[in-house]
Amino acid sequence: MNIKKIYITPLSSTAKYKVYTFNGDYSFKLGGKDKEQIGIEAGNTENRSGSTVNKVPQTIDRNNQWFAAYGTFRRTWGKVDLSLGLRYEYDHTDTEVLKNGTSAALKKTYSDFFPNAKVSYKRTDKENYTVSFQRRIQRPTFNQLSPIVNYLDSLSYSTGNPLLRSSFTNTASLTANLSNLILRVSYHYATDPIVSIYGHPDESSAILVTTPQNINHSQGWEAGADYSLSQRKISFSTYIYLVGDYNKYPYLGRENVYKSLFLSMGGNIGYGFYRNYSFFSNIIYISPRRENTMKRDYFLRADIGISGRFYKNKLYVSVQGNDLFAKGVASCYTNNYGDTEKWYRGRFDTRGMNVTLRYTFNAIRTDFKSRSGNNEILRRTD
Repeated sequence: MNIKKIYITPLSSTAKYKVYTFNGDYSFKLGGKDKEQIGIEAGNTENRSGSTVNKVPQTIDRNNQWFAAYGTFRRTWGKVDLSLGLRYEYDHTDTEVLKNGTSAALKKTYSDFFPNAKVSYKRTDKENYTVSFQRRIQRPTFNQLSPIVNYLDSLSYSTGNPLLRSSFTNTASLTANLSNLILRVSYHYATDPIVSIYGHPDESSAILVTTPQNINHSQGWEAGADYSLSQRKISFSTYIYLVGDYNKYPYLGRENVYKSLFLSMGGNIGYGFYRNYSFFSNIIYISPRRENTMKRDYFLRADIGISGRFYKNKLYVSVQGNDLFAKGVASCYTNNYGDTEKWYRGRFDTRGMNVTLRYTFNAIRTDFKSRSGNNEILRRTD
């Protein structure tokens, strides 16, 4: 006997953001050969989001303020170039949640320094060596911080994590530029990486919840090469990297160590013929790999096309075939954490064809430059 049950869950949601940002910088010289720059950034984000599930309202009010000050120093001594930078950042967030008449408040503040340094040695015009260090931050998005619950069915739901911490990554790298060839080796160490897990809200619960979580740390390295060549009719570039990752997190009652070694490679080629025609193609391949708590299938994408320019280069026509092998979506993954393992298998056919026609009536020249908002902050509202 087959029994089908449909859970009807009326749901409505809204989200509003007001984002205000300010930034400014000033460049100057203290000596004849050095260059300095100082700057500040500041901003305020107001967010109000709401959700009603089965006539039960949930509302979140958030106010986020941040301030950053930074400075850089650069100087050259003969064949040696030195660049130093330091950034200070302060961030404060007030969050208030109202659910079914019950209110809860949470305040979070962090402040930290982010240094970076780079030393380059230019042996010849075609030979250059660089050692660098950088400290970066990954802030959780506002959706990842939101405690609003979204029910998928009677036994599973998704929610954010207001206690989620920012992740900090330290990266050191060594690069050799040898004419058309670039050799690179790098190592990174990240504290509190943000992952999405699938598990129980408590040990005795039969409900499963999808939520973002911090794991202790992750680290990894990569080593590889880039090569590019450009001549009169042909342009070609390719890369190949061997990547190793190492992380540790709890699964089935103990801390497990996971190691991953995978290959990332790709390239593109362009060839001009018959004066106004061009052939172009690109391909990307990534072998099966692990990304923190997630084990992914391989990725393969290949595109190929031909284009032409006519009427004094004003008319551009191109035909392009996309994802020829239908493997441009890594459709299989496994995610394990705590006492739960989630696996996903999907079938996607992303093969397709693009036809482009573009005609340029005139060439407009202007001294005005386009400006956009702070993309890093705007991405947090996704």
